[in-house]
Amino acid sequence: MKFRNAFTMTELIFVIVVLGILASVAIPRIGSSITDAQVARGTADVAAIRSAILAERQRLLLQGVSSFVPDINDNFTASETNTTRRLLTYPLKMDTTSGTSGTWLAGGDGVTFTYQIDNANTVFTYTPATGRFDCTSGTGKCDQLTK
Repeated sequence: MKFRNAFTMTELIFVIVVLGILASVAIPRIGSSITDAQVARGTADVAAIRSAILAERQRLLLQGVSSFVPDINDNFTASETNTTRRLLTYPLKMDTTSGTSGTWLAGGDGVTFTYQIDNANTVFTYTPATGRFDCTSGTGKCDQLTK
């Protein structure tokens, strides 16, 4: 009697069923992981922006200027009289059009910025009088991004 080294049809169907069950469990978790990563990136970006604004404020105080930077533009630079300084060492992921999740969109006025998560906009506003970079509107993401 000759033996063959092969899988039976039952074994193959069993493996396919097990792989299907594993895929049905793993795929939803991957989707939520992407959103979690975008929230974490946004949280880190907000913290970096706030720290940079305070660092620039300290630099201005050492020069005898008691105000905060007047605005921050789409490259996140501080514009002063006749000079432009980068607030952040590394640029943020910016988008020129709305609709890309996990990116920043500048409002063009130097004080309004939008962070997009899952195609939902979270708006941040820089207030030059107080130096605050606060979440002013968003679909439930303000609390997550400003922890």
